[in-house]
Amino acid sequence: MVNPKKKGARGEREAGEWLRDNLDLSYKPQRILDQVREGGHDLGLGEREGEPIIAVEVKRRESLSLNEWWYQVICAVDGTALMPVVMYRKNAQAWSFLVSAQEIGLERGFVLLDEKVFVQWYKMKVFVTDR
Repeated sequence: MVNPKKKGARGEREAGEWLRDNLDLSYKPQRILDQVREGGHDLGLGEREGEPIIAVEVKRRESLSLNEWWYQVICAVDGTALMPVVMYRKNAQAWSFLVSAQEIGLERGFVLLDEKVFVQWYKMKVFVTDR
């Protein structure tokens, strides 16, 4: 039987490595260990004045619950200036990303990005601060 906490931690470490390698970061985004207790997000990404600008919720699941995951990350960033992102993947598949539909001019909801488009989006948003 798979321990869900260990699987989640493994997925977060894997996501951090992917983000470092594919976004050309000089650091690996670290897991936020207090997030379970405090209802926060899994990884902080990007940086302005020493603070993260993107809240990443990581999911490694075979069954998808996109609306539930989006709601979770929206609640985690409520009252902050953080941009919400859900990063998820099934076994043997590429990562997919949910970002705010406000990025394309809609009032609410999310849009789905593949790995290549997410990299472009990220660099457009924060390329200056991570280099």
